[in-house]
Amino acid sequence: MSGSEDLERIFNIPRRKVNPSAYIGPVTAALRKPGVEVDETFPYVLNATQAWALYEISRAHGMLGPIGVGHGKTGLDLLAPLVVPKCRIALLLVPASLRDSIGLAHKRWGRNFRVPNLAGQGDFNADLPTLYVVSYDTLSRENAAALLETLNPDLIIADEAHNLRHKTSTRTKRLLRYMASHQSTRFCAWSGTLTSNSIKNYAHLSAFALKNSSPLPLHTGALEEWAGALDANPRGIPTPPGALTRFAPDGDIRAGFQRRLTETLGVVATEEASVDCSIYFLERKVTVPEVIEKALKTLRDTACRPDGEEFVEASQVYRCGRELASGFYYRWRFPRKEDRATIDRWLEVRRNWHKELREELKKNKIWLDSPLMLCKAAIRHQSGYEGELPTWESEFYKQWTDVKHSVRPETEAVWLSDYLLEDIFNDKEKKIIWYEHDTFGQRLAEKIPVFGASVAGHIVECAKGTYGASILSHGTGRNLQTHHSSNLIAQLPYSQRRLGAAHR
Repeated sequence: MSGSEDLERIFNIPRRKVNPSAYIGPVTAALRKPGVEVDETFPYVLNATQAWALYEISRAHGMLGPIGVGHGKTGLDLLAPLVVPKCRIALLLVPASLRDSIGLAHKRWGRNFRVPNLAGQGDFNADLPTLYVVSYDTLSRENAAALLETLNPDLIIADEAHNLRHKTSTRTKRLLRYMASHQSTRFCAWSGTLTSNSIKNYAHLSAFALKNSSPLPLHTGALEEWAGALDANPRGIPTPPGALTRFAPDGDIRAGFQRRLTETLGVVATEEASVDCSIYFLERKVTVPEVIEKALKTLRDTACRPDGEEFVEASQVYRCGRELASGFYYRWRFPRKEDRATIDRWLEVRRNWHKELREELKKNKIWLDSPLMLCKAAIRHQSGYEGELPTWESEFYKQWTDVKHSVRPETEAVWLSDYLLEDIFNDKEKKIIWYEHDTFGQRLAEKIPVFGASVAGHIVECAKGTYGASILSHGTGRNLQTHHSSNLIAQLPYSQRRLGAAHR
């Protein structure tokens, strides 16, 4: 790896040392409500991480925050607009499961601190900025294609910002497009798992927040080279460190880069969670039945499912392996009994259509940044539309619509063994049983209460006794420690970010 423009820029960014505790007093005082007696039953003093972060935001006008559990990120969500100069409109992006909790937190923090107006709630104070709260799911919807342009926020706050790690997702593409055309917009991002995988997952967020002072490459080629050298599990052939050794004369380039990252103004990183307790992960030994062992071996050796279906992509093999380890696998069935030639033609056209969609979505054009919007654009092209909305001349859309309804597969779960479920039901200790697949949750529900996507978070938080909980729906943003000290992860989640019923 040779030297580069990015390397020189990053190497010359000033470094700073901090004493977070020193900011508690002055920042707390600056944000307290004037002339109001402190009510100590509500938040009334900032912790060290919150005070440090707010101080840095006021200086850097943005922030990248790899901040662990328990450091009070919800407080930052509410107070950041108060410290960003001339902020009038702020947008807070959160997972859908946390959206309702922001309103409650706003009331609690508002007892002792100045907080922004919360759009659509309470009295309006013209002297304070207005905070809009939008879920990541909402930002991905078709009717939100121009949401950012409509709100025109001068500050965007991304809580649980790892939800923006994939630059190909609709929500991230919309943010990329908005930030490219609104470069004066300030940006703050924090998450406990922001930097856990690859620097490519957060380099764009760092660029939004810190602009030319970002301690990560701004150019794609340089970022790829750095990722090859720095990522703990780089894909492909690792890149030699080359000029990155300038960050680490002792030879440990990862440690040297970590110092460079955390000593940058606007980067607030905690070393560990702030929950005053220990978490122990213990492996639970389960005897795997022969039918599952054989199915997994066949899958590894031949890429074939137990019913003989052969996979083409490695991701399909991996997904099926995770299902088999839980005792079942998903497959398509064809209840209308279409002939093989019809099914094969349907699969071929479907594959070509999906490939064309993926390629077109990479262009990230407004009103053309989701599959549904591309379909509508293709329809407009076919009908000879001449209005203001964009059209798309698709090669495979017409072919797909011609065969789309010729085959109507249904997904079904085929169970090979209940060995995991039997082990769970034989254990009488009170605990939360975490699962990922709906099929597994349905089997759990035959014996114990199960809380899936349709159950509100506050109900889950009040539940007692042994119950099942969906990792996807309740794995983050929930305080489930009140009644339970033991958890069983029955299905290891696809992403570790889904684990961590966070006490916020």
